[in-house]
Amino acid sequence: MAPAPTATRPHDHHATAMIDPFGARERPQPDHLRRIKAWAAELLTADPDALVVVSEIRCAEPGCPPVETAIMISDANGTHLRKIPCPVADVTRADVAIAAV
Repeated sequence: MAPAPTATRPHDHHATAMIDPFGARERPQPDHLRRIKAWAAELLTADPDALVVVSEIRCAEPGCPPVETAIMISDANGTHLRKIPCPVADVTRADVAIAAV
């Protein structure tokens, strides 16, 4: 995935990243989405009929990671949202396990 455009100068550690939440970006790879969906189904719900949706979202608000992975699970216990503060391509099984807590 291409890095997000930033308003930083070389060696300027205090500059703020500028993210355009509606800007062009690469879509997450389908195999990454399937992998996270399988981990979520295994680790976040006991319902084999649960609906699991994985998406990558961008945020430009202060304190929000610029890109995060959202996992929505709808099962017999209701609908639940878990967020992992990194792009889909970087999510590990351990990240999903931590999101279960």
